[in-house]
Amino acid sequence: MPANGMMSCAAYVAEARETAIQGIYRWAADLPAERQAGLHQPGRLQRITQLTFIDGYWRIRETTRLILQAIDTLSARQEHQAARFWIRHLGEEAEHDDVMLQDLAQMFGSMALAQSALQQHPISPPAAAMTGFFDWQTRHGNPHLLIILREFLENFVMGMTPEHIGQIHQAVEGKAEVLVLHQELDGGHAAECLAYIDQYFQPQQAGELVWAVHFIGACIRESQVWATQIAAMEAGEA
Repeated sequence: MPANGMMSCAAYVAEARETAIQGIYRWAADLPAERQAGLHQPGRLQRITQLTFIDGYWRIRETTRLILQAIDTLSARQEHQAARFWIRHLGEEAEHDDVMLQDLAQMFGSMALAQSALQQHPISPPAAAMTGFFDWQTRHGNPHLLIILREFLENFVMGMTPEHIGQIHQAVEGKAEVLVLHQELDGGHAAECLAYIDQYFQPQQAGELVWAVHFIGACIRESQVWATQIAAMEAGEA
């Protein structure tokens, strides 16, 4: 903690992120009783995992576009050091969507079936809301805020419970290579994100950062609920 007794921006973000991720894992607790009962139907959790994996693919695709926009905006504003950070990150993330597409092909049995599933299930409204917020920020507002999304997603994936990872591997019917890629390559990214936050934000901006963290968590949680609703409707439930 700094000498003035105030927490750093990174500390505020890390604290808020842990609370938000805990909320994501409690997504089922607030479902109506009939929806909770439906989770025990054979194959239901696997189908929900498939749908959330599809949504994750769309989210990754949008994140790549957001990084490109942040680079353009930062370069136009002569913030070249920050732009170089995102250029490097873009190179690190470039293949993640392709790897996830291959996982989807494994999940559904072929690339053609994976593409059909993607056509049937576009990005969920909560995920669209989340990426829309950062779209505006990277184009017109504060492009540095995109680091909050990166920091959150890095820690969310790296901190997945063994049960959650097992569900994803089972849904892929093998091993989700995108998770393996994150585990192998992304170990040091979280520390880089926190350092970036303290470099480009002041403590008086902590409220804005914490709001963004909880917004991301709420959107991912609601995306999970959305997938549950889709799976229930597919099963003929009202």
